Amino acid sequence: MASKLIRVLAAALLVAAAVSVDARLVVRMVQVVHRHGARSALINDNTTEICGTLYPCGELTGEGVEMVRAIGEFARSRYNDLSLVESPLFPSTQYNSSLVYTRSTHTQRTIQSATAFLRGLFQDDYFYPVVYSRNRTTDMLLSTDAVPSVMGRSWLDNPALYAALNPVIDEHLSWDAIQSAAKDAWIEGLCTDFNARTSCVLYMYDVAAAFEAAGRLDNATNLKAVYPGLMEVNAAWFKYVFSWNHTSKLDLTQGSASQNLAQTMLANINAHRLSPSYNMFEYSAHDTTVVPLAVTFGDQGNTTMRPPFAVTIFVELLQDTADASGWYVRLIRGNPVKIANGTYVFRQTGIEAHCIDAAGIRYRASAGICPLDDFRRMVDYSRPAVAEGHCAMTQAQYSNMGCPRTIADNKPVPSRCWIYRYACPSKACPVTYILSAADHQCYPGAGIPNSSSSSDVTTASSSEGTTTSSSEGTTASSSDVTTASSSEGTTASSSEGTTASSSDVTTASSSEGITASSSEGTTASSSDVTTASSSEGTTTSSSEGTTASSSDVTTASSSEGTTASSSEGTTASSSDVTTASSSEGTTASSSEGITASSSEGTTASSSEGTSSSDVSFFKEPASWMPHVFSPKKGRHIAADILRGVPNGFTVGAVVRKHDEYYSRHRQ
Repeated sequence: MASKLIRVLAAALLVAAAVSVDARLVVRMVQVVHRHGARSALINDNTTEICGTLYPCGELTGEGVEMVRAIGEFARSRYNDLSLVESPLFPSTQYNSSLVYTRSTHTQRTIQSATAFLRGLFQDDYFYPVVYSRNRTTDMLLSTDAVPSVMGRSWLDNPALYAALNPVIDEHLSWDAIQSAAKDAWIEGLCTDFNARTSCVLYMYDVAAAFEAAGRLDNATNLKAVYPGLMEVNAAWFKYVFSWNHTSKLDLTQGSASQNLAQTMLANINAHRLSPSYNMFEYSAHDTTVVPLAVTFGDQGNTTMRPPFAVTIFVELLQDTADASGWYVRLIRGNPVKIANGTYVFRQTGIEAHCIDAAGIRYRASAGICPLDDFRRMVDYSRPAVAEGHCAMTQAQYSNMGCPRTIADNKPVPSRCWIYRYACPSKACPVTYILSAADHQCYPGAGIPNSSSSSDVTTASSSEGTTTSSSEGTTASSSDVTTASSSEGTTASSSEGTTASSSDVTTASSSEGITASSSEGTTASSSDVTTASSSEGTTTSSSEGTTASSSDVTTASSSEGTTASSSEGTTASSSDVTTASSSEGTTASSSEGITASSSEGTTASSSEGTSSSDVSFFKEPASWMPHVFSPKKGRHIAADILRGVPNGFTVGAVVRKHDEYYSRHRQ
């Protein structure tokens, strides 16, 4: 009892301290993650009746454009307010690509929403925005549909999904009411089977939400009558797919679904502290992006599970003007609402963000503000417990992908199996088989052109310490959780803001300790114990989708209490987690500071290692090292620089070498 009281008092003191410095905090940089604005329904039948002729089904509507533009207007007003910033972050009304980096999923409505946001932020006629995107089936940064653990819950086990949602449907909706509403929604054909009522109701909610945004719901009386019940079912779907529970072994293994984005945002923060670059990062995505991000930040409440169109989370990097080392993060959530004159304004709805202090005490953020280190610990709290944890599935989910075991099966690779194998190449094939990058089939032997190597032996270690063997993907073990690590040199890369233990990162390995990790499921290969990491959707260090490989760089690995060892392919594990091991390579651990040394109980041992103080290895920039110059900034240091720092090297040392090289070779 006394111990609990001490912990409560300590948390209260932390909150009080945060409040006391609030008045001295200024915004240095902001990251924005928003859902697209209102769209027409996502439907394949009766498209004219449901979507009309002005906007194709699934497209952003005029209302949606105005919604997201209002978010941009709010951002411009807020981040030019001298009570919040020392100087305006966006002083000109002309679009300036050196001030804001914009990334969208590869979908028209999100790309258009990104542009609408920028139109609100920059209101001059000079407007030629740059929006980056990548293939939606491989985008694991912004599209959670490409994350295998999410795919498994959403699409690959209908009995489990129905078992979770049918009781909610039956509590709020009668079958007769559902069928009457289906006529108003023009989806009668989807609502004929009572046993498949979950699918019917989810489609019906989508139509009803689109009708409401377009002002059509009032004319669909039966549909409007069931709309509150539809919202309850849709919220239950989000909870089933995206909630995260630290007592669940499967959740611990997989991590929260937006870990890759959250860790990238941490990396952006740390890069900005080293050398300020963009004033804003804008990410235009979906409700299935924003919801798990809020979960990662500690909010799993009703507001989180009911995301409206254009729901937005702002992640502000704050600095204490009285203490240059005092860094904080403030979270803001809200969405546009229509006011009396018919225009949209952004309204804050609050977010129940949490922080975790150095003693492991979790507390609610006061006014949405956490000290940076406490914010980082909160993000890391739901990080996958093992390398490639996001690849973990139940046996039923894995079986339902329908993956051919090898090319000898003479079967095509189904679309979801293709996504899984792209994201988890080291889990794709049986022992001694090679995954082809061309067709994602498993071929015998080595030397297959355009191939990614699966590990020779994949071990799965459960939280109970049981070890089993998996040769065809990551499937459930005795505790219904599979945690995988591969022999012959597969390691996971993490460095203050990158995904730890390959959380939401695809790790491809070949023999003799060669490791390559990527932020969005892309793979890279190199030689001589090489690690290549990517930020913002690139295989290595480009922010524009360029693929490259690096060499002669030592690998880095996980943080916060995991133990990794490098001893000829031996798999190392710590309590309740399994970490990847490396052969003939150097494995290093990541700290919570801005160096690549070990802290917070993370230990690392290596063979054939590199001196922690010598930076003579640096002959020219490795492929992950950015070299984008701005007339105003002098240099741009992207998140990649924190992903690629080798064992024992401080970020500052590598940055200095980076600058020395480019000062000599810059044209």
